[in-house]
Amino acid sequence: MDNNQSSVGQQISEDIAEGCANIWYKAAAFLGMFISWAFASSLNWNHAFMVTFIVVTVAYLLFYCGRSYYKREDPTTETAASRMMQAKRLLKLISLSLTFIPYSLVEASGNTLFIVQSYGLDSSINPRITLGSFNRIPITSLYVFQTLISSIVSISSNFLIRKFWSSEETMQHRAGFVRIGIGILFSFGSCLSAWLVEIRRLKLINELGITDDEAVPMKILWLAPQFGLLGIANGLAGEGMWNFFRDRVPRSMWFFVFPLTQGVLGIGRFLSAFSIWLVQDWIGDSVNESHLDKYFRMLAILNISVVVVYIFLSYRCDWNLREAT
Repeated sequence: MDNNQSSVGQQISEDIAEGCANIWYKAAAFLGMFISWAFASSLNWNHAFMVTFIVVTVAYLLFYCGRSYYKREDPTTETAASRMMQAKRLLKLISLSLTFIPYSLVEASGNTLFIVQSYGLDSSINPRITLGSFNRIPITSLYVFQTLISSIVSISSNFLIRKFWSSEETMQHRAGFVRIGIGILFSFGSCLSAWLVEIRRLKLINELGITDDEAVPMKILWLAPQFGLLGIANGLAGEGMWNFFRDRVPRSMWFFVFPLTQGVLGIGRFLSAFSIWLVQDWIGDSVNESHLDKYFRMLAILNISVVVVYIFLSYRCDWNLREAT
């Protein structure tokens, strides 16, 4: 009885520590994005690069100085055979992990094509106000908005799952499945919003006879919904993927969690570049000549279609692989 209470108490302490670490991580990420928006966006490329180099150097020095406070765990003594058996268990996760790739394609587009969409859009706040760089909305402000939304959604969903499903581990796993599925739906919504923006852009180009290099009379805030929806998707599906891999493997295999999560996202980034190559007919010399609406429509259809497969696999199979710690 005492051993069970001690184990539960240790688990609660670990959950609290993990929650605090997650909050600090999200706060630091948002602070970095805010500083980039508030200060670096008004600098030229040379100064921005120098400031970024200094900040990264200072961050690494601070990280190194705190090495004595980091938690060290004794390495577990495991045989090669036991590690092989653990690796085989991970193979069971591959089929469900493949359903995460459409989301990772959207996540990759958020760092590439979403930026391309901002070209030629009106970023000014009010033409009658002369405040230089402070009278415009840089694309980095939308990333700050996305990061803020993602952090709030991630922290809130973690809290709600632990609060309302903390008594049953099976229910927590099911809630994690639902979380990822809803995140994929929001990535579909982000693609749909990006598609509508391109439909609007092409309509104005045809109606006004805008040439390739001319600006389009559209505010950059048209892009805000797709960034916000992608932020929700990242907070749900992105964070949910980490929890998915961690919760379904023994503690001794937690070192696989980061490479598995980043591997799925990396596959999405690679396939994003490959898919752009496949649809070269949709990509012109400028954004006004391109048909990004077709690409975003393809991503939207792919994401909404994979939800059906994801639901089938998540409820058909038992993905709880935590057999031993």
